Amino acid sequence: MTHSREQLDKAGKKIDDNMKDFPAKLPSWQEQVVAAASAVSSLTMAFTALGGIWDTLKDPDMSAWEKISSVFTTLASVIPALVMTWKTLSEAKIKDTIITALDTAATWANVDATRAEADANREATAT
Repeated sequence: MTHSREQLDKAGKKIDDNMKDFPAKLPSWQEQVVAAASAVSSLTMAFTALGGIWDTLKDPDMSAWEKISSVFTTLASVIPALVMTWKTLSEAKIKDTIITALDTAATWANVDATRAEADANREATAT
């Protein structure tokens, strides 16, 4: 019984210590803005590079070997950049906010599409 009480006391102390440091561990809003801007920039470059892969694959003047080496070279730079961007967002504690914003945007797009479809059906039945 004493042993489990000691473990419980240690766990409680550890929680108390972590809670004391908690506000200091949160990034400031300025750091979050910088992290978000950096993430947007990295994502833009990654999507541009991925678009370049598509262009490479469609290029009739390149040999198969040139296409493969170009694709792997691009992926070798894009994948680490995306991983680091995800890590930056996680550390900035804004990843969940971005995911929520994207989910909300998708929901709005779905609502708009549903409304447009309902309006089209209404017009079709009115005529």
